Amino acid sequence: MVRKARAEESGERVGETLLDLEPGMEAGPEAPTGAGSASFREESEPEPYRSGVTRRQLILGAGGLAVVGGAWWLNGGAPNARRRSAKPAVPSGQAIGPGPRPLWVHRDVAVQTADGLTGAFTLPVFVDNGNLLTLDPVTGAGRRRIDLSEGEPQPEPGEGPVPPGANPAFAGGDRVFDSRIGRIRSFHLTDPAADWQLSCPPELGGPDSTPQLMSCDDGVLYGMTWQEQRADVAALFALAGETGRPLWVHQQPEGVWYSGFLPVPGGRLLVRSGPGELVSLKADDGARQWSVQAGEQVVLGGVGPEHVYTINRTGGVQAIRLADGGTAWALAPEQSDTWRYLRAVAVDGDVLLLRDDGRIARHDPADGKQKWAVTLPFRIDSRCCPVPVRDTLYVPGPADQGVRAIDIHTGEPRWQFRDSASGVQYWSLGTDGSRLFAGHDTQLYGLPIPD
Repeated sequence: MVRKARAEESGERVGETLLDLEPGMEAGPEAPTGAGSASFREESEPEPYRSGVTRRQLILGAGGLAVVGGAWWLNGGAPNARRRSAKPAVPSGQAIGPGPRPLWVHRDVAVQTADGLTGAFTLPVFVDNGNLLTLDPVTGAGRRRIDLSEGEPQPEPGEGPVPPGANPAFAGGDRVFDSRIGRIRSFHLTDPAADWQLSCPPELGGPDSTPQLMSCDDGVLYGMTWQEQRADVAALFALAGETGRPLWVHQQPEGVWYSGFLPVPGGRLLVRSGPGELVSLKADDGARQWSVQAGEQVVLGGVGPEHVYTINRTGGVQAIRLADGGTAWALAPEQSDTWRYLRAVAVDGDVLLLRDDGRIARHDPADGKQKWAVTLPFRIDSRCCPVPVRDTLYVPGPADQGVRAIDIHTGEPRWQFRDSASGVQYWSLGTDGSRLFAGHDTQLYGLPIPD
């Protein structure tokens, strides 16, 4: 059945999207409509179902997804998952059913922008060239629009010691943070009265310092500052996310700069330092615990209860114990192989390893032994940021491939959700635990998650 979804903003029609509902998907009651969202209205004479993808969508620009991996990166485990015996392998090319009917659709007048935001939210958001619109997770109605472009220009990644992967705007829980020369700002996603701004005190370099925000975890914002006149002098800091109050500040030795901040279990903070050095810091005071050489150009690919998984420049993955920095196991492609590991996702006590050829495999974190593997019908890259919720892994694909739901315990495909809109972006995913927020280009959908 084909239904039209019309999006309206300020009382004016801004376009329409055709959704091809797969056979067996019931129409159901009309979805709630919010400002800038689309409601589903059945045509008086529905067109017959078309198995192909309908290409009918107003394209108002081009851009990537708001990811380091994504606008809403979630790299947590799968809580409360039911344990079942895992099958050894899952063949690719299995028939897959249609995805759930959207609870709501938001369609914007501009495309989402790449590199606009880093981190994870508790609400659905739409980021466009420094403008951040938060939506109601139940209805998709707009709740607050935040202008992140206001004020002095942000420091450009690559200036001074700032690594190219750093991002001045960072998401954490129900807030978004950004930095300007000499100050740090925090915006609450729904309550403007809870916003705050911090002028950098002398211990953070004062008004001439350049703050760089690196991570936010459990209500604490981590970052570093450096001074324009002394780029070799930096400070590592932690701020209370709700108030901006400094929790601790460490002046770094000359020439020492951390990047790739990753909060991990046990009250630790993993960072990269220098050529291939991985450092464990105590999150409550920033004290150094241990360091290990993990290889040049190493990327922190994911974290589990007892291990952190690093990806090296040759595409191999290494499991490093959080307790002491020792190597538990390592996997690497052969010289003749044309694939590489991209990411690790901890689920239900195990780890899922993603390769750029579309293969996803579940491994035992103790010894790296494979339990099952499945191959997607498309290649993936660093924009693919899967989201685990309970016993399902939601995997985003390119615009025309949509989102796939995979059983975490067996690797069996459950469904595929895709729209009829053409686009150039990868799908991005986020969740509040009850709903999946999936979007690309100019649209964002709220999808139900089974209990």
